[in-house]
Amino acid sequence: MASPVASPVEVFVTDRAEWRRRTEEVSASFEASIASSVVVLVDRPVGAVRWDKEIGLADNNTDEALSRLDEATKALTTIMRSMRPDDWEFGESEHDYGTRWRLVDVYSAGAMATETALKALAAARGTPAPHKHRIDLLVPLAGRRTDDARAALADLEDNTVARGDAPYGDLSIWRAAGTYIADRPDIDVDAVAAMAPSIARAAISVTAIAADELDSLAPAAAEVTRARRIVELADGTLATSGPSWLSPVTCGWPRSTAASVG
Repeated sequence: MASPVASPVEVFVTDRAEWRRRTEEVSASFEASIASSVVVLVDRPVGAVRWDKEIGLADNNTDEALSRLDEATKALTTIMRSMRPDDWEFGESEHDYGTRWRLVDVYSAGAMATETALKALAAARGTPAPHKHRIDLLVPLAGRRTDDARAALADLEDNTVARGDAPYGDLSIWRAAGTYIADRPDIDVDAVAAMAPSIARAAISVTAIAADELDSLAPAAAEVTRARRIVELADGTLATSGPSWLSPVTCGWPRSTAASVG
């Protein structure tokens, strides 16, 4: 008997109706991407299966793409909320920490918006996306919009804080680093502030590309209308905010005044 080898695994729970629909009718789904290599750990005897039940997940590639677009749209709203300093951030002693925490939210939401918008483009083509937080693996899956996506991400192609040579690492890492402090690079508030506008701009642009592509696939879809509206609002907020959203100091409040605000 071979010795056990330590290796991470992911356990996925589903049912027969959901599994059949997602693997046979949604080629872009996570389930379809793992179907050829999945190992069944636990199974139950077949009973009365309701094959036509509502599965709660997208049951076609178009709806899969639209659900991904909605995730990107939601992430853009987080970016908008994090563009301007909060009142509590104005205290002198907490200024650097407050600004860094807020802009990390921009990073995390920017990574989420970009990743899910690219996955929307892949799903629109019926292509499953890798189950990894890697922007560089998703860009080539954007089909005819690949060049547009690369142009939108051009400022983030070379890494400045991320380890490794994979392009867009400065963006990819924040899907995990935005949540887990231990995964964050050692980066000060000035470095965070310097990269935040590029991340926000890239997220908005890639989401706009996905919305434009899905408009031809599902022109009456509420998800497309919603995405375009939020893209417009986010783009306007970024354009009018300038450097003022980076910190209380760049807003024009001197430290002696800022400490008494709020």
